[in-house]
Amino acid sequence: MSNVVAGGSLGGALSVLITWASKLFFHYDMESEVASAMSVMLIAIGGWIGKLTTPASQ
Repeated sequence: MSNVVAGGSLGGALSVLITWASKLFFHYDMESEVASAMSVMLIAIGGWIGKLTTPASQ
């Protein structure tokens, strides 16, 4: 279970980093709907990857 939480947290951090980098380097201010959708998708993908990497015995 901790791998799922860690994966979700990593996905959330990645979405914050992408939003920040797009604003700083590409001068693109993402709409809130786009940023929210990206965050939800990256958190879900991170949790899914965390679930895949969790050993079956847990």
